[in-house]
Amino acid sequence: MLSNLRAFSRLLLGLGLLLVSLAAHADVLYSFSASGTSVGAFSWSFTEPSLITSSTSVAAANLTSFTNPAGCAISSVSIVNPLATSINVDTNFSPACGSGFLAIGAENLIVGGGPINHVGTFGTLVVSSIATPEPASLFLLGGGLIGVLARRKRRS
Repeated sequence: MLSNLRAFSRLLLGLGLLLVSLAAHADVLYSFSASGTSVGAFSWSFTEPSLITSSTSVAAANLTSFTNPAGCAISSVSIVNPLATSINVDTNFSPACGSGFLAIGAENLIVGGGPINHVGTFGTLVVSSIATPEPASLFLLGGGLIGVLARRKRRS
């Protein structure tokens, strides 16, 4: 009976480690910075699970960091045609920056050097990967911890 319980607990532990290792992945960080624009300096960044391959919009609530220009707030950002050689980077503001006829609701900048099919720098848009442990490393770490705990329990 005790040996069946041990075998079952090892099976559950192994399945748990497998699930943890499958959940690990690397995200891609998109960072943009602009200065000397009609609205002033601003910056933002967001993460995606992989490189984007089609036009993508991100709401301000999903940005990982941002710096608003004076007098207005970033409401959303878009990367248009990331696989083209010239990529449009749109930053939308709400309320519009300025007032009257000079109010600016969006800043559309074109960065060259595309397509964005790898990590790197594309004008003022920087695409980088966020390092996360690979599944095999997590599995080895979990197995080592199990071994340490089993040895400790055996001694006591």
